[in-house]
Amino acid sequence: MKKKYLSIILCLSMIITLGSSGLVSTASTVLPGDELGGIRYELEDGKLIGNAQNVLNNTSIFNDFGGDGYVYLGETGDAVSLDIDVQESGNYEVYIVGGAVGNGRKCEKVYINDEPVWLTVPYEGDGVWNVCTIGSETYNGGIFDVSPVTGGHFFAKGKNTVKIDVFWGYASYDSIILVPIDK
Repeated sequence: MKKKYLSIILCLSMIITLGSSGLVSTASTVLPGDELGGIRYELEDGKLIGNAQNVLNNTSIFNDFGGDGYVYLGETGDAVSLDIDVQESGNYEVYIVGGAVGNGRKCEKVYINDEPVWLTVPYEGDGVWNVCTIGSETYNGGIFDVSPVTGGHFFAKGKNTVKIDVFWGYASYDSIILVPIDK
């Protein structure tokens, strides 16, 4: 009987020790962009164009993706188009969760209801997601960058389409986040 209680106490102390040490996670996953408090739309639910790939339930490069996976856009001709249902018309800040693969930042063309804007994704190491803004083309020190649009982007109530079209490619995209701008 003493062995049984001793085993139970030993197991409980190991669980408490591992949980408090951080070796065993006791919290749910926090995704990049969650801190924005916006509405998240998963890109793997979109229409793939060209040789774009859905990477579903695969953690070989990027971890902590939302939904069932993410989309990889490799070369010219690859794109993903996502129809999103917006509950209330108005202006929204638009963020895209993306990660560059290989060296260097990536730049893509984004269309919001057929209106073109730009997206840049910094390279911070393979498997690192970035919460990226979209906007107009600008250059900082001779390097292509994006200047966010003041006042956000207009979305009508109901169906809207956001499309990411390869310009440089070799990047992965997890989700689009819309944050309503206060009226």
